[in-house]
Amino acid sequence: MHSLRATLNYLAPMSEPPVFCGPDSPVTNLKYDCRTVEIRNARTLPAPASLEREGFALVEHSSTVHDFRDRDELDGRYGRELAELIERLTGAADVRVVPGSTGRLADRRDESAARRTLPAAHQVHWDYTELTARTVFLPQIARLMGTDADAALRRFRRVTVYQTWRALSGPDQDVPLALVDGRTVRPDDLATCALSAGSDGTDDPQAGNARYADGKLSQFSLGRYRPEHRWYYFPRMRPDELLIFKGYEYHAPRQQPVLHTAFDDPTAPPSTPPRRSVEVRLFAFFE
Repeated sequence: MHSLRATLNYLAPMSEPPVFCGPDSPVTNLKYDCRTVEIRNARTLPAPASLEREGFALVEHSSTVHDFRDRDELDGRYGRELAELIERLTGAADVRVVPGSTGRLADRRDESAARRTLPAAHQVHWDYTELTARTVFLPQIARLMGTDADAALRRFRRVTVYQTWRALSGPDQDVPLALVDGRTVRPDDLATCALSAGSDGTDDPQAGNARYADGKLSQFSLGRYRPEHRWYYFPRMRPDELLIFKGYEYHAPRQQPVLHTAFDDPTAPPSTPPRRSVEVRLFAFFE
């Protein structure tokens, strides 16, 4: 199959700043523009998708992790495996796991499991804004490099956040991940959205942000529909395959946002088990 058609949830026009409800917060006001789009099978591309062209790539990678619910294995062994892989693939001088990003596990096998994990995100989104790049990720880079933020950026010609996604269930997957070719996204396709902090912080939706108890602002970007977006997915992913895609890129003259979203695959057999997956983000530093 070269493509399928599925419904994706874009952001609809809104008269107020959008606020997304976090797991523990009742605050949300999102309105969706649900569009049925063509999602192409990236396995059938004449040339494999690449990080520097489309902004994403599928690679073969077997992990030695025995239990993806074991925090020590995820923070230690798995993070080291991914850092070594990103170094080999990109030529980065150094790769570090983004603190706190290891083991974002989606698990829909049953309700009790789902309550202990993050649900698949069914909104067309990009996980960054200029503000979060400065106030959340840049301080993390400075701490990892043992210097101040400006010095950390001056030291490298390029710093890129890469995101990784591994399906632990299947093939098949009932809720795969769809990604847009970053070359087809324009800046005005993005809308800043506050992430509601719920009981752990104080929300300020009218200011277009939510403030956590530690004072950090939490934002991400939601996608607005444009028919030129070219969507792809990798069907029947195996646990020994890894999907890598670009996140935020410091020093870039223009961002290439890889909008992405989970979607319900209408072609998945009824017997397909609920998706299990694990996500990790990494900083790659280029001399």
